[in-house]
Amino acid sequence: MFALGPLRVERGGTPIERWGGDKAGSRQAQGLFAFLYDRGERGVAKDEVLELIWPDADLERGDLAFHRTMSGLRSTLDPGHRGGSSAAVRFVNDRYRLGRAVVAWSDVDAFLGALDAAAATDRPDRLRFLEEARRLYRGEYLDDCPYYGDSVFVEERRALLRGRFVDLMVAIGERYETLEDRMSAAAAFREAIQRAPAGCPPAVAGLGRLGL
Repeated sequence: MFALGPLRVERGGTPIERWGGDKAGSRQAQGLFAFLYDRGERGVAKDEVLELIWPDADLERGDLAFHRTMSGLRSTLDPGHRGGSSAAVRFVNDRYRLGRAVVAWSDVDAFLGALDAAAATDRPDRLRFLEEARRLYRGEYLDDCPYYGDSVFVEERRALLRGRFVDLMVAIGERYETLEDRMSAAAAFREAIQRAPAGCPPAVAGLGRLGL
């Protein structure tokens, strides 16, 4: 699963393009998938999904659309699913949760793992992990995801990941600065400033040390 930047999900190397099955909208099912993925074990209540995807539907129409979309999503994630419960999306205590084994790999987990590895690594190898994290961050979290990408629900985690990326670029700039690679250091500091909506004093200071 690639969620940093435009959302892309692959099974066996082939992108999933039809999310809703035969009876549900693909965009609605993709938005529901993103909601479930983002929430993790906190889960999602049906009312939250209705508010996100069918805010103007009456109760009966919204309920029908929700269950059709959930069934279609389950069939997409678990092709052998034929109605009823599914390990792909669990329903426990009135909340829906994505099955733990559904996403085998995600760029979000790999990005955070690379940052952790960089923090725990001796200096000679640290830049390699920093650059790996930089490569994985293709853009804003769930940037173009239907429904969910423009919702208030996504903002908290998006801001958190953006902040980690800004810190990453500062760290890369400082590392290149110690290696006396002024061009690479300046590029990293400038990207940190560009990505930080409220400004980035450490990156500004880094450019100042470079006389830029």
